[in-house]
Amino acid sequence: MSSPDFMASVFEDARTHRFFTDQPVPDDLLKTLYETMKFAPSASNTCPMRVLFVTSDDARAKLLEAVGDGNKPKVASAPAVAVIAHDMEFYKHLGTLAPHLDPESFAAQDEAKLKMQASNNTWLQGGYFILA
Repeated sequence: MSSPDFMASVFEDARTHRFFTDQPVPDDLLKTLYETMKFAPSASNTCPMRVLFVTSDDARAKLLEAVGDGNKPKVASAPAVAVIAHDMEFYKHLGTLAPHLDPESFAAQDEAKLKMQASNNTWLQGGYFILA
């Protein structure tokens, strides 16, 4: 059962941030964030989301070339940026993540269906990532 304070923190107070300090984010905190978020639900525990943490100036410069103009100031000033993506070959990990599923039957699905599953579940996991 969820308390009103918890519900408020998740649904009313949770936001992505637009302004940052110049303090670096420790690698162990980023690892803890990922290790906590990886337990977020996805359909049949397929877990297609992948995260790349960008923390170096060189990596940030490369990322700035790819982001939209509206995001450039945020990416430039953030001490760490999480790039969220999905793995189109997520089914290769089902033996570990979802041993009750047949990875070969997933691989045999058409690409559009795999892309939809990967995308939808990554959106779901990405929402949990924001909350973490």
